[in-house]
Amino acid sequence: MNSSLKMCCAIFLISTSWIFAEQNSFCLEKFEENSLFHDLELVGKIYEEMPDKLPFIYNYSALGGYFHIPSARMDAIGTLAANITSSSSFQIYSVGFQFFDRIQVSANYHIYKGMKKQNTARIANIKLGLIQDDFTYVPSLAIGIDDFIGVGSVDSSYIVMSKQLLSLNLECSLGWGRKRLQGIFAGISWSPFRKSKKAFLKNLSLIAEYDSGSNKSHSLKRKINTGLVFSAGDYFQFSIASLRGKEVAVSGCLQFPLGLNQKTKPQDPCLYVSPVNTEPLGCIRNEQDFSQEIAYALKQQGLDLYRATLQYNAFGEKQLCLKIINTRYREECEVRERIQCVLAALIPSDITSILLVIEEGGVNCQAYCFDRKLLGFWYHNQISDFAYNALSPLQEVPECKNCYEEAIIFQRHKPIGTLVIRPRMLTFFGTNNGKFKYNIGAILSPEGYIKDQLYYKIQLGYSVASSMQKITQHQKNPSYLPIVRSDTLSYLRPNRLSLEEAYLQKTWNLGYGWFFRTATGYFEIAYAGIVAEYLFYPVNSNWAIGLECAATYKRRYQGIAFTNHIKQLKKTGYVEIPFIGMQYFLDVYYDCKPLHVDLQMSVGRFLAKERGIRIELGRYFPIGLRFSLWMTITNGHDRVNGRVYYDKGFCCVLPLDLFFPRSSRNYLGFSMSAYLRDVGARAKTGTPLYDILYRARYNY
Repeated sequence: MNSSLKMCCAIFLISTSWIFAEQNSFCLEKFEENSLFHDLELVGKIYEEMPDKLPFIYNYSALGGYFHIPSARMDAIGTLAANITSSSSFQIYSVGFQFFDRIQVSANYHIYKGMKKQNTARIANIKLGLIQDDFTYVPSLAIGIDDFIGVGSVDSSYIVMSKQLLSLNLECSLGWGRKRLQGIFAGISWSPFRKSKKAFLKNLSLIAEYDSGSNKSHSLKRKINTGLVFSAGDYFQFSIASLRGKEVAVSGCLQFPLGLNQKTKPQDPCLYVSPVNTEPLGCIRNEQDFSQEIAYALKQQGLDLYRATLQYNAFGEKQLCLKIINTRYREECEVRERIQCVLAALIPSDITSILLVIEEGGVNCQAYCFDRKLLGFWYHNQISDFAYNALSPLQEVPECKNCYEEAIIFQRHKPIGTLVIRPRMLTFFGTNNGKFKYNIGAILSPEGYIKDQLYYKIQLGYSVASSMQKITQHQKNPSYLPIVRSDTLSYLRPNRLSLEEAYLQKTWNLGYGWFFRTATGYFEIAYAGIVAEYLFYPVNSNWAIGLECAATYKRRYQGIAFTNHIKQLKKTGYVEIPFIGMQYFLDVYYDCKPLHVDLQMSVGRFLAKERGIRIELGRYFPIGLRFSLWMTITNGHDRVNGRVYYDKGFCCVLPLDLFFPRSSRNYLGFSMSAYLRDVGARAKTGTPLYDILYRARYNY
């Protein structure tokens, strides 16, 4: 990155000097002798004065630090770190994420060895940067909390300050903590070959830290850890350390900058340029030829035309109406630009305006109304993008006129079925003691539309490997709520083909920003039922509000039949109680575009008959990545480790086109709760309205 920036600066300054010389009639010889070398010298000085930093080091918790202790430094926004640490007494699996430039979070799974019974702990950490490297003489300052959600046994809070001494190639940290981090802790990192041209030596750091904290794996009085950290390429970091002089720990960390700007896809088609044909409709260019021409041009751009009609507007002028489905691009602005280029080049001159409707998920989401003359001004760069978008904004879909007043010139039907086959891995901190469980398998999912309007989806799942064979009822941290979610593992037995989803859904655009959907069938592996949802989500709005009501039925562990009884733990033991799952929620959505943060809140009744609120805070990035944290607060009074427990966890949505040379709208999602409990459980009910509309209107 530094070499690329240096090269860009040099090219810019040299080019500027050449232009200046030409405008002022300087001779080439004088320019080469004086200006050129002067500018190159200036580039070198600028490069030397650019912000310089020591190598960033991740500790065992996947936070900025050393080995065990943290530092006050932060990594680049959107950087994902996955760390594995192993020693003779413990193993740590960690995932860290730089949420903002001053907020870093991580999740850890600890396995302690060498005890009569192997013990585990799940820990979630957060670090807030109060002061970063913005001042020359002021050190960075941060505060943090380990195990801030309260499900582990090594919780602590701390404050730490760090300072980079670039002239000495040193980084020093000093902090104070409580509970596990008992009192003062300190760390020092020395990178003696930081300016070496060899990549291995450049990122080699010698580390020593004073860790005053207690740990299940350490009961020794010596509190000094020493070792070294080195990098292999831009994405891998390894460390080896002597912990308290008694054991050796090795660690490997993968760090990937997911917060980078979206790159141009080399296999995406260029914007439409030619051929240009504005011949009016008539004998030479009939309606059928025109419709096929525009359908083909849109198809080449990754957009599907499903309907084209001709009608007359209120002024008696000819208007073209198009319905288009976006199958490739993630952002609405890119879809709009590609459509405008096609229309500007191919719309007949006798058509005054174009009404274009975007469909998503079986519902007309939004529309554009383009004036042909204004579109021509934009196409020939006589009006700016900003001005044209202001004059032809995204708008609500207008009410349909009498179908007898329009002439259909093109129509195609949606595919009645498409087949998706992909692998799947499910992970849980299952059972009441929080042991990690996994299920690896594959899913086969046909989906499509019946008569172009009624959406259906069927999903078959097959488990190949699983750690869920032995599932028993543990009495540690028992739940006294009805068992509505914690029995999920019983549905996921290995070597079994199961029907996981089979539902129908119909969606309507009611106009003026109101939408409605209803769905029925098997929504997930554990529940089936019927749902109705209203949503108010106006075009160009950054907020939405909706109401969802659903009646669900519990499925048996085998087959597709239902049961109207579930188990619940009472003082006398487990008993069966009558059950029909009723859930209803008031949903509020807000998208804070300046910060690229979205907020979702649901208030209502959950499956276990408790009432409360679920809050999810998400952060999205230019490449399409979205990382979110959620927490559900209810009156269920579930208790874990002597504390009231609220369902909480994280979710990560990764766009698949990150790995492809062409744009794609497909995503890979992963989510996990701190515990698989019954508190705050909510059944799936098909595809929510907000997800459909937000997907069509998304712009970074």
